[in-house]
Amino acid sequence: MSQIYDLVSKLQESIDNLDAIIEGDESTTVNISGVKKGSIDKRIKDHFSELRALLSGRVSFRTRAELLSTWDLPNNTLAEVWGDNEKTNNGLYGFEDNSWTKSKYDHVSLINEQLVTIDTQITGIPNLVNQTLESSGIVSDGGSPLVIVDAVNLLKNEDKIQTAYLDNNDYAALMFTEKGDVIIPILRNLFSDIRTLTSQSISGDRIDTKVMNVSGGDIALNGLNIINGNANYDVAFVDDNGNVGFGYINGELVTPAPAETDVEAQLFDTDEYNYDFAVTDENGNVSFGVKNGKLFKDTTDDIAAIQTRDAQNISNSLAFSAAKNHEFAGSTFKYNTFVVAGQSLSVGAEGWPHLSRNQNLGNLMIGDDTRQYTTTADAYAPVGQLVFKPLVANTVYGSSLLTDAEILNIVPGTGTRGEHVGVGMVNMAKSLFNQWRNTEDDTDHVFVNVGVGQGGRNITQLSKINTSDAINRYNWFLEALDAVSANAASESWGVTAILWMQGEDDYHSDNPPLDGPILTKLGYKAALKILHNDMVIDAALKSGQPKQPVFLTYQTGAKFTRDLDENGNPGLYIGMAQLEFTDETPGAVMAGPIYPYSDKGGHLDANGYRWYGQKLGQIYHKVVTLREQWQPLRPIKITQVNDNTLHVDFHVPSPPLVFKAPYIGDYYQGSELKIYANKGFSVSDDTGPLGIYSVEIIGQTIVSIKTIKPIGANPHVWYADAENYRGNGNLCDSDHTISLDKYEYRPEWGMYETANKEEFVNKHYPLENWCVAFYCPVGYELTI
Repeated sequence: MSQIYDLVSKLQESIDNLDAIIEGDESTTVNISGVKKGSIDKRIKDHFSELRALLSGRVSFRTRAELLSTWDLPNNTLAEVWGDNEKTNNGLYGFEDNSWTKSKYDHVSLINEQLVTIDTQITGIPNLVNQTLESSGIVSDGGSPLVIVDAVNLLKNEDKIQTAYLDNNDYAALMFTEKGDVIIPILRNLFSDIRTLTSQSISGDRIDTKVMNVSGGDIALNGLNIINGNANYDVAFVDDNGNVGFGYINGELVTPAPAETDVEAQLFDTDEYNYDFAVTDENGNVSFGVKNGKLFKDTTDDIAAIQTRDAQNISNSLAFSAAKNHEFAGSTFKYNTFVVAGQSLSVGAEGWPHLSRNQNLGNLMIGDDTRQYTTTADAYAPVGQLVFKPLVANTVYGSSLLTDAEILNIVPGTGTRGEHVGVGMVNMAKSLFNQWRNTEDDTDHVFVNVGVGQGGRNITQLSKINTSDAINRYNWFLEALDAVSANAASESWGVTAILWMQGEDDYHSDNPPLDGPILTKLGYKAALKILHNDMVIDAALKSGQPKQPVFLTYQTGAKFTRDLDENGNPGLYIGMAQLEFTDETPGAVMAGPIYPYSDKGGHLDANGYRWYGQKLGQIYHKVVTLREQWQPLRPIKITQVNDNTLHVDFHVPSPPLVFKAPYIGDYYQGSELKIYANKGFSVSDDTGPLGIYSVEIIGQTIVSIKTIKPIGANPHVWYADAENYRGNGNLCDSDHTISLDKYEYRPEWGMYETANKEEFVNKHYPLENWCVAFYCPVGYELTI
C-alpha cells in the first residue's frame, strides 16, 4: 500500500511540476530529479535572442568557437555570433562549402576595416610630414614627433571634438567632430605656419620657395605641391597641372579620404573619368575625385537600408508566390496534355544522342516519337501510328528512328533532332505530381506530350493566319489535339500547358519574316498575343475544358540575341517583347531564359534539352498543380544612388542572389563555364556605353553597379546583351530543387568530348532560376 501512496505522491509531484512549467512566469523554475527546469515563459525569455535570430533567417551562437564547431548546415545558412568576449568575433557569418565566412557587409567588420584604414593613413602622416617640416624649418605641434597610441581619448573644445587619437605627449594626431568632420591638427598648424611665412611673399599663385628655406624646389607631399589661392582654397595641395588634392579653407582642412579598398590608391590626372583630379585603385576604380571644385566620392552603402529593402523584397516575393491562382486548368483530367510549339529548340534540333530511353511514370505520346516529322504538309503526321505510346526520346531523321550505330555516323554540327524538351518537362512534372499526391504510381492522372513545332520559322509562319507561305502549320496543333481526343475515347482529357519556344528567326535581322517587317518589340509582342489567344481558345474548344491551359514561354537568347531592332532601336527586342507579353497577358507565364543550359553553340545538346525540360516541369508543378503564382528572376526596381552608382532590386524566387557560370557551348571552339568581369551587366545613356568597373551583390536581392563614366541622360541597364556577352549572364538565385535525372556523358553514342564536364557528370541537374535578359531604364519599377 505504501508503494501505491509513493506512486500517487510522485504522480502528484510530476503534475505540480508540469503545471509550473506550463503556467509559470518568466522567473519560475522547478527541480526535477536534481535538475532545474525553467517554465515555458522562462525558456522563451532565456532564448529570445536565438528565437529572434531564427525568425530573421539566422542561426544564433554565443561564441565564434561554438559557430566553428557546427558543420551540419546547408549552404547559404546565415548565422550571428552575439556574445563572444573577443568583440571582433561578433557579427554576421555565412556558411558555404563547409566553411564559415564573416560577411564583409557586417557592421562590426566594416567598422574594424575603417579603423584599420584610418590607422594606416594616420601612421603614414607623421614621418611624411615630419620629414617635410625638418627640411623647411617648420616644427610639429609642441615640438615633439607624433606617435600614434592605441588608446582613443575623448576631448572637448570649441570644435566640439568627440573622439581623438593622441600621441605619447597627449598631442592630437586626428580628431573627429560631432558633425562627422575630420581634423588633422598637424596639417592645420602646417597651413597656418605656411600662411604666416608667406603672407608677405606670395606673388601669383605659387609660394616663393626661398622664403620657405626649402632647397631643391617646392614642398611636396606624395607628388603634390603646396600652392595658395587656387579654387577658393587658402592653401591647397595640387598636382603639376593645378588639380587640387586637398586644401585649407576658412580655418578648416578639406581633405577627401579614399574609399575602402584592398589595393593602394594611386593619383590620376585624367579626363577618362571626367574628373579634374581623381584617386583610383590599380583597376581604375575611382575612390574619389574633384570636378570643377566639387568633390565626388564613393559612399558606403547604408547597410541598414539595404537590409530593410532586402526584407521587403523577399516578403513581397513570398506573398506573390503564395497567392493562389485558379485561372488555369489543373492536372485533374485522366489525360493531361502538354503541347510544345515553336521552332528549332522546340523540336530538339541538334539534341542527339537522345538520353530519355525509358518511361517509368506512365507518361504518353502520340506515335513512336513525341514530334511530328512533316515540314511540307498541312496535316499532323507523327512517326508511326496516331496512337498512345510510352513517352520516350529518340533521335529522328525524317520519319526514321536512328539506331545508336547510325547516330555515331552523324556529322558534328548537324541539326538532327534528338532529346526533346517535352520529355524532361512531362517526366519532372509527373514525378512532382506523384510526390504531391503521396503515391509512386498514380494511374488516374496520365500526362501526355505532343510536339508541333518546326525549325527555322518566324512567328507569322507558325500562327493561325499565316501570310508568309502556303503551309498551314497551325493545323498541326489542332490535329494533334484531335489525336489525343480520339485516344482518350470516353475518358476525360484537357490541355493543361502550351509551351512556346520561338523567337530566334524574328531576332535575326539578316533573315526577316517573309511577309514584311516585324522585327520590332511591338510587332513581335502583338503577333504573340494573337497566337496565344488563338491557341488557348482552340484548346478549350477541342477539349471542352472550362479553364484555359497555362501558356508558358521561354525567353529567346544566347547566341540568337540581337541588341538592335530593324530600325536601329536598342533594347533586346524579342526578349523584352516576350517578358512584357507575360506581364500584359493573363494566363501567360515567363518560365525563364535559355542561355545557361548546355548547348552546341545555339541549339541545346541532349543534356541541355532534358535539363531545361526539368526546370519547366518544376515551374508547371508550381503554377498548375500547386496553383502558385510565378515570375522568373527579374529586376523590379532600378535606382540611381549617385553619379556613378546604380542599385538594381530583383524578384528572387529562392534567395539569395549568387553569381554563377552559365554553360556556353560550341563544338568548333569548345564549351566553357564562363564568369564575366561585369557578370552580364552593361549601362548606357545618350552618350553611349558608360563602362563598368564593379558589379556586386550587396544583399539577398540587390545588385550594385558602379560605372566608370558619370551617368548622364536617359540611362538604361542591360543584362545579357549580344555585343558584350553573346546573350549570357552570371546572375541566378539559390533554388536547390533536385532534378529527376542526372547529367550524362555518353561518348559511345556520339556525344561531343566537350560535354565531359566534371562539374556536372553523374550529378543532378542544378535547377537555379537564372535572370532573364533585360533592357530597362533607370527609374524602372515593377510591382509583382
